[in-house]
Amino acid sequence: MMVVSSFEAAMRRLTLATTTLALLLSLVSIYALQYLPEDPLKLRRNLAIYCGFVVFVSGLGLYGAITRNGSYINLFASHLLLDSLLCLIPRLVVLHFTTSLPSMTCSAPGLAHPSLREASAYRITSNSLVEKVIRRHGWSESSYCVAGTWVLEVFCLIVGFFLMAMQLWVALRMRRYAQWLDRKEDLDRKPKEIC
Repeated sequence: MMVVSSFEAAMRRLTLATTTLALLLSLVSIYALQYLPEDPLKLRRNLAIYCGFVVFVSGLGLYGAITRNGSYINLFASHLLLDSLLCLIPRLVVLHFTTSLPSMTCSAPGLAHPSLREASAYRITSNSLVEKVIRRHGWSESSYCVAGTWVLEVFCLIVGFFLMAMQLWVALRMRRYAQWLDRKEDLDRKPKEIC
């Protein structure tokens, strides 16, 4: 019977939970992507390919966690590290977009953001339900709207960077576990080579 240390048990549970979560989220994402409309940039196809790659790497990580294989766990942890850094770029793009959120949502409907003013698809008529609600509650003139959108933006920013930091932390812990498994395997193999 194999003796399992508390470090190994905790790290194995963390690895099993993380790989299972990544595997399930990727499978759900692949299923949900089929309902997105086709676009000229082929984002749906590219995201589906990436999610398929994540399913493959997560499956290897899950197999490595079950069999205590440091190489597969290290592969999955490296993917998590790279993914957290690469996802920083879309987060910054979304952050740049959300800085215009207060001017888009809190201005008068006729004086909305210039890109919305020019786009006929987003033009708000005087009889629209949105304008009636805005007029009734006075949101377009109040500073509460601007303050609320900034609070929402800061909250989303904090949550996004917190999730990125957690992903980095989990990936580094899993890499440490994979290195520990590799060292343990090397130590177990050395006495057999001497005999």
